[in-house]
Amino acid sequence: MLVETDTVTAGSAWQIFSELKTARAGIVLQPEEADGASIFRVQFPRATRADFPVGRGFAVTAGRVRRVQVAVLSPEKGT
Repeated sequence: MLVETDTVTAGSAWQIFSELKTARAGIVLQPEEADGASIFRVQFPRATRADFPVGRGFAVTAGRVRRVQVAVLSPEKGT
């Protein structure tokens, strides 16, 4: 399952959000410290927003947290 959401509005799609929390696996790009507990029921390491430029975040698998970098296409120039 692939879901893109803002944690503020995710609760309104409660059925999908509940499945995400049950799976305890996913990637959070540019995370807030509270995202780990609210989405995956794990504690994210302390970090600042500056530590996470576009494409960088945390991957959670079976309750284990790892820092990741995801490839991001750069915007095309002149279009």
